[in-house]
Order: sequence, then structure tokens, then C-alpha cells
Amino acid sequence: MNDHDPVVVTGLGILSALGDSPDKVLEQMLAGASGIGSVSRFAHDKFLAHIAGEIGQEELSKLAILDKEDMDICAKYAVVAIQQALADANLEPDECLEIGLALGTCNGGIHALEEQQRLEQLDPVVTRNYPFYRQTDAAAEYLQLGGPVVTTNTACTASGGAIGFAYDLIQAGAVDMMVAGGSDPLSQVVYAGFNALRALAGEPCTPFGQRRGLTLGEGAGFIVLERWSHAKARGARVYAVVDGYGLSCDGYHETATHPEGDGVRRAMVTAMRTSGIDVNEIGYVNSHGTGTEANDAPEMRGIRSALGEEAFLRMPVSSSKSYFGHALGAAAVIEYISTLKALHAKRLPAILGVQQVRPECTEARLVLDDMPPTDVSGFLSSNSAFGGHNFCIASRLMTDAFSPDDELQHSKVDTHQLRRSVAVVGLGTVIGHQAAAGTLASLPYYSEAGKCEFSLRQFEPTLYERRMNRLTQFAVGATKLALLDGNWSTEDIDGNEVGIYFGTARGSLESTTKYLSSTFEKGPEYASSIHFPQMVLNSTMGKISEKLGLRGFSNSLSTGGTDGLMALIQGYQSLTSGRQSVCLVAAGDEFSALSSEIDRAMGLAEQPVKLMEGSCAVALSVAEEHERENGYAQMIGYGTRYGTKGTRTMALQQSIAHCLSMAGIGSDAVGQVLWDCPGSTEEISAYASKLSALLPLASRMRMTEVLGYAESFSGLLTLSLAADWLRFGEKSALAASSLALQLAPKAEYCLVISISLYGNHAAVLLERFDNHSSVG
Repeated sequence: MNDHDPVVVTGLGILSALGDSPDKVLEQMLAGASGIGSVSRFAHDKFLAHIAGEIGQEELSKLAILDKEDMDICAKYAVVAIQQALADANLEPDECLEIGLALGTCNGGIHALEEQQRLEQLDPVVTRNYPFYRQTDAAAEYLQLGGPVVTTNTACTASGGAIGFAYDLIQAGAVDMMVAGGSDPLSQVVYAGFNALRALAGEPCTPFGQRRGLTLGEGAGFIVLERWSHAKARGARVYAVVDGYGLSCDGYHETATHPEGDGVRRAMVTAMRTSGIDVNEIGYVNSHGTGTEANDAPEMRGIRSALGEEAFLRMPVSSSKSYFGHALGAAAVIEYISTLKALHAKRLPAILGVQQVRPECTEARLVLDDMPPTDVSGFLSSNSAFGGHNFCIASRLMTDAFSPDDELQHSKVDTHQLRRSVAVVGLGTVIGHQAAAGTLASLPYYSEAGKCEFSLRQFEPTLYERRMNRLTQFAVGATKLALLDGNWSTEDIDGNEVGIYFGTARGSLESTTKYLSSTFEKGPEYASSIHFPQMVLNSTMGKISEKLGLRGFSNSLSTGGTDGLMALIQGYQSLTSGRQSVCLVAAGDEFSALSSEIDRAMGLAEQPVKLMEGSCAVALSVAEEHERENGYAQMIGYGTRYGTKGTRTMALQQSIAHCLSMAGIGSDAVGQVLWDCPGSTEEISAYASKLSALLPLASRMRMTEVLGYAESFSGLLTLSLAADWLRFGEKSALAASSLALQLAPKAEYCLVISISLYGNHAAVLLERFDNHSSVG
């Protein structure tokens, strides 16, 4: 595809406290209405606050058509908003098979556990809807979306991260169209957590106002994204161009923004840099603006620093949370959609109810109460989250005065001049009884099924802290080992430039258990403020960032089986797009009593594979000459597709085809295939037959039956072993094992494939470094 073919927005869908369509939302905003009112969904008499931005009963009644479907309310919200967006984009159901889905959520299927009010002897049918990735899978299955499918879980920036992931896939030519956004329903246990943190306001929130505190909301929002040339060819209406986006980690605190808004600044600067847009082309900032002490003043400092003094003093700024409440994982997309609608109506979104601006924000040009007229086209929309994550998107409206055709060569030289050669330069593994910088000394065999014995406190006490859950200990340890193996140290690298991408299917269920136990057993008014912030899935990645000083372009995501490889794909995209030159990718899993309950519900306990816990990490770098000398292998292509029942082997075929196409090689060049996949004997047999037909000349090895299975990191562990084998040959852990006879010693390319139990597929191609004499 044309590297300068912009990504555009062609469809909008929303379900919120202010209305169940973009037009209704705009109408209410213009009327100065707020969707915040008394909580009706659950008992709240023992909480400090009693209000929220709830979706109305009339709108909720429209979900009844989905009651017969096996999906959580989070997925139902998503389906309604996605259907709107697809219809708004003029897409018919039979056109959806090639469309992908990126869904961001903060709380996923928390209602599945909240409904049962217990953590033992769980109902498998209800519990099956708990894992965060199941919300995305359920929506994809219902709507028959067969493109790439991924869940982003970075708390309150989750839907922004979903938009960014979708943008990257389209920019890379991995798919023509994606639906991206987020969904989060209101939950008593989540409300209880914010109550425990004393973050809730007794009256509707007033971002940047003297009255402090946030108001929770709920909802879902989705946008259809596609290449401009694709949209133009089908005659689609275009709302806006997505020029670029930025992500960052604060590396500072679990729940508080960096005091100077440094992470906010870096996300905004990256969004403008990757878009090629000058600050003078920006006319408005829609900020996160929660209304809390911890967010508003630091965020405003970050905005000021990112824009520069002159632009800051002239720039209108507002937050949309006084309309919707804080919709958590859906906040970024709901605020982006409502901003688009307002700007197309030539109005600026306002902040409602501010009687007095807080002292730290008086110099900002805040938009208060009424929505003033505007001719703004270019704007930024920014959000922040627990775990220290920040997101910003840069967009311009599609208007009579502007078309992407006018600026196809807009300055993007330093960010979108693709550099395909990415080196695997460091490996770190924490598994069983081993903790290795580089690959494993031998393949893991366990005296106790899959249990990891690693202790971060014993490995490196300075990285450990009190109450750190085991998943975070595994992941921090593996990531530190990958840094050491790559000869990187925190003293030698600029943490602002190093990204971290983390794959986790469930997060720490140890921390989730501790938090939910406090609410289920004692009552929600006794919720633990200590364990609540660690319940969000991205808390592990936030802790890696904090402990290792990694503050670059970062994301955390879930797929329920391909998590590690999907994180690797985004890391690869961040390098090939030029956003950064180095990054780390990690994934991990952790055993617990609740994990065992979920294994049973998801059908994993019945699979003929050994389950394991631990973590694996990979260091990536743009493959310059010194990486070629010291690195393991180079990653040169990927492919990913989701397969609904009956289309799974086709999804595998499409994933492989795109991977090889991106790498520019034919199937006959692939000498080795390493794949991991749980499933029944019949499913495994079907996949094996398909691989035999697609890659008849390759030696094929299913790693699951040898290594065991870890939902999040099996794929990344397989890739690590493949990279080690490509570098060290007969001295590698794979070659030294009983599997040596299944290896193709002279293979120049190794295809690594990861398949989830529920239909997600990811393929990554590695190449030996000595295969070509020059960097590709």
C-alpha cells in the first residue's frame, strides 16, 4: 500500500448516558444537558457519592434482543455501538468478514463475578464471560468479523489504545478496515474501588473546577477506520483523518499522574510528531479532565509543556466528562466521537457547572458551560489511566476545505518511512525452576505441573516491593533479564525512548481475588484501596515501566492465547514506523485458585496439555549492523486473523498468507514451523492438516505438547526458542532436546504460530541474520 495513504474515520457508533446515537449525543450537548444523575443500578447508600452517568432504561431495553446470546453486558454494549458504526459507514453484514475489531475495556466481564458474589465453585457458564478478551471475541463472533481481533486493557486509555492498534494495522497494510473503540458498563465493585480511594465527587464532576472529585459513567463507542483510498473507492462518507497518535508511560505511580504531567506531554508530542502536524494546525484540545486533585493540575501542566506557551494561551481546552461521567475504558472513544460531532456542528465541547476554576488552571483557555461557535478542524484528544498510561490522538475534520488528497505527501518522513528489518536482540525467561537471560538452558520439565518458583525479592531485591503479586514479579524479572541479555542497562538507555508492550489474558487474579474478597465477604463499602489499582490488567505493565524506568510508546493487551505474539506485533509496528528504535515485549501468566476456576470455565482444564505459569520477554531493535552481529534473528513479517466457528483453519491460512506477503517470500522458502495451540484432538488434527497443505516443505513442530501451555506467553516463549535456534543452531536448547530430529538444520526462515482456544491466530516470521549481506 501507499505509505502516505491516510487512515480515515467513516463510521460512528455510541451508547452513553447522554444518548444512544451520535446525533442524540450532539443534541443533548448543544442543549447543555448532562447524563449524570442518581445511581439506580445498585445499592449505594454506604458510599461517599451516589451519582453516575448511567445509560437510561429506554436505551438499555434495546439490548433485550441480545439476551439469548451468551455474552456479558460489556459485550452487549459493544455490539450495539459497533452495529451503529458499521451501519453509519454503509457496510453490509456480508462485508464484515474482512473487518477487524480492536476493543478497549477497563473492567471486561467483571459482572460475571459480581453476579455470583463469590470466587469459589463458580458457575462455568457465567464465568466464561469474565476474561476481558471474551468481550471482544463475543462481539466478533456475533457480528462475524474475521479480521484481526484484539482487546486492549490499559484502564481508562483502553479505547484509545484500541484505536491506535487498529491505526497501525491499517497503516502497515495488514488490513483495509478496522472497527475500534471500547466498552465498560457501570459496576458496583468498581464504584466501590473509587469510593475506597476517596476519588468520587458528591456532585457532578467539574473538570478543572474548584470542586474536586470524579463522577463515574458507562457506555460504549466505536469508530470505523479504513485507508483513504479504500474509503474513496467505495464512496464512503469521511468524518476525519487520523493523522497520528501517541502513547506513553509515566513510570511514576499506580494511580496518580506525574506531577508535571510528563507522560501527558510525551503522548501529545508523539501524536503531533507522528502526524506531521504543526502545533499551529491544532485548534482545540479535548483533555482527560477527571476533576480530581491527582489529575487536573498535572495534566494541564503537561498540555502546556506539549503545546508551548504561545499555543497554550490561545488554545481552547475542555473535558467532556461533565456530560458523560468517566466511562473508564470507553472514555477515550466516547470523548473522541462527541468531539467529532461537535466540531462538525462548528461548536466546541464545554465543561458544565464550573463555578470557579482551580488556581493551577486559571491561565488555560477553558471552554465553560456554553458551546461556542468554532471553525476548528485540527484537534487533539487526550486521556490518562491507572498504571501511568497516557494516550493522545491527532485528527483533522474532513470538510469542503480539506481532503486527504490535498496532502497525501504531508510531512511524515521520520515516522512512516517503513524500516522492515527488526532484530530480536535480547531474551528473558522466568519459568519452572529457571530464570534465564537469553534462552533456557534446557526445555522446561516440571516436578510440579507448570509451577514457577521465581521470586523477584531473591532475584533482585531493589525491584521488589511489598504486596507485589506473582505475575508482576515474573514479568519484571523476565523483562530485566531481556534487558541484560541485550546488553541494555537503565543507565545506558533513555527510558523515554523505550516502549514496553505486555500481553496478558487475565492480569493478576491473585490481586483480583484479594480485592473482590474484600467486597464480596465484608460488603462493597469495605473495598480495599490497596488492591483495587492492581486489579486492572495493565497494572503489571505499569509496574514494569516504573521499576525499569521505561516511559516510551507502550500498550497492554489481551487475546486469550495469542497475547504475547500480538504484543510483539505492536512492538514491531512501533519500530518499523520509526516511533522508536528499541522496545521490550513481555507476556505472563500466574496460577491462583481463581485462575483454576476460570480454566475450568474456559475449557482449558479439560485440554490434554500441561498448564504453566511464568513470563517471557523479548528485546527488539531496528536491525542496524551491530544488531546483526549480536542479535538472535530478525522479524520480517506477521499476520493475524480471527476465526469464528467453521472459519478457523481459513483464518490460519490468511494469517500465514499475510505474514509471508509482508516478508516478501513464498511458502516454499519456509523451512521450519513452530506452533502452539491448545484444543481437542480433532481441532489439532485439522490445524496440522492445514499446515501440511500450506507449508509442505517445512518441518513442523507443535510446541504445546512439549512445553506445556500458558495462555498469554506460550507464543512468545516459542518465538524465543526459535530465535535462539536460528542463532545458535545445534548449541540451542531446541537442538539439544529430544526434538532435534524435528528441526530443519539449514532453515533460513522459521514461522512461529500461536492459536487461541477461541479462534485467534497470529503468525510471525523470523529470518537468520546471516541470510542476507545487507539490512533489508
